Amino acid sequence: MKTRSITLLAALAAAVAALGSGYPAEPIRVVSSDHEIRFPSEIVFRLTAEGESAITGVKLHYRLSDGRVRVYGYPDFVAGRRVTADFSLKTAASNYLPTGVEVSYYYEITDSAGNTVETPRATVEYKDPRYRWRRVEVGDLTVVYHDLPASEVAAVTERVAERLEEVKAVFGIDSPTPMKGVLVNGRREARRTFPFISETATRGHVFAGYAYDRYDLFVLAGLWEDGMVHEAAHLLLDEAIDSPLGIVPAWLNEGLATYFEGGPHHGEPIVRRAARDGGLLRLHAMNSVPGRPADIALFYAQTRSIVEYMLDAYGRDRMSALLRAIDDGGGIDAALRAAYGFGRGELEAAWAAGYGVALPERATVERGPPETGSETPLVFESPLNSAGSEPEAVSVPAVTESAPERPAAAEAPGQTAGATAQQSASGGGPSGGALAVGAVVLALMAASGALALGMGRRRRAR
Repeated sequence: MKTRSITLLAALAAAVAALGSGYPAEPIRVVSSDHEIRFPSEIVFRLTAEGESAITGVKLHYRLSDGRVRVYGYPDFVAGRRVTADFSLKTAASNYLPTGVEVSYYYEITDSAGNTVETPRATVEYKDPRYRWRRVEVGDLTVVYHDLPASEVAAVTERVAERLEEVKAVFGIDSPTPMKGVLVNGRREARRTFPFISETATRGHVFAGYAYDRYDLFVLAGLWEDGMVHEAAHLLLDEAIDSPLGIVPAWLNEGLATYFEGGPHHGEPIVRRAARDGGLLRLHAMNSVPGRPADIALFYAQTRSIVEYMLDAYGRDRMSALLRAIDDGGGIDAALRAAYGFGRGELEAAWAAGYGVALPERATVERGPPETGSETPLVFESPLNSAGSEPEAVSVPAVTESAPERPAAAEAPGQTAGATAQQSASGGGPSGGALAVGAVVLALMAASGALALGMGRRRRAR
């Protein structure tokens, strides 16, 4: 009876094997697929696969943060019936990748018999794996953070999202693209996370945040409400200007971002001093952030002052019209004339008159939009405050020193005498006493001195 049972089981097994022979194994099989983030240097992708025939080709396809451009690379491996392929995506130096960028990827594998398979899509979010990251989502804004009080991050994110509604209204954005902000804690983590800049600026820890329009992403040092508004405003402005011919000069871009920070204009003393000493920057030279350290603090302070003047004197509808005109691609002078009835020369003359300065006229020649590459993201830096200290991970004592009142603006070109200037209504001050200086370079005023990195305005390819 026992022998018969064994014989029956053997026959059954043979029948199952024979039946299964009509369904051969897949010619190429993925054994494992994983990745390792070696922050901040690289992401290593590793695939192990085997096949009935020798595997001769492995290609890794990847895409960064929902971008339209798909890139591919060839991992290192030795051909055979079982292979392990490694691919390193460099993320530092000239290949710098901001923290928070999502990399979606899949493999294409071929063998000597002509078979090809594609693996399922996978996604990795590039962040420092040493930390336990959390996230909060409010509307179209996601904030990624670690080692901060969840309730405080949520409260600040709520306020930022509410303040950004005003920015969207001025920029004419109804359905914004989702954006992400990554918060890092402290100077050491910021230096490890931020892109490399000059040694001088690094030692001075000049910049507190960066915005990357290509990725709809900003990275900021600390839980800093005004800084979040500043960087998000850059991303929203890029979204508002959809045409590749629509070039927003840096004075307008940074001026709008610092204006929407709200609060007192802490850079006002810098503008007053420059006006008194004959050192005001001219608009024709403010299409990009200057590279000279002595000019950086004045540049940011002056851009806010000019934009604040435009909004106070003419209201927000004119600013919205200006952005629409820029999107038409005719250049800043043409856009100013379409929206305001005058160009840069008249604008800066009327603004400077409020400081008691008569600027000499000069001819300005607009150049066409610069050539751009689709692989280079646009970067906006957010400088730190005048004391040279970084925004803290949690709220810090508020700045108590107030700037003197701005001088009354001179009558604007084309404005009827006695007309009431529309008042600024940007969002409230910092929460919990956080620094209200925003991203204006308050310029390491005193001991630190003004240090900086030049930045050019580039449009991304759409």
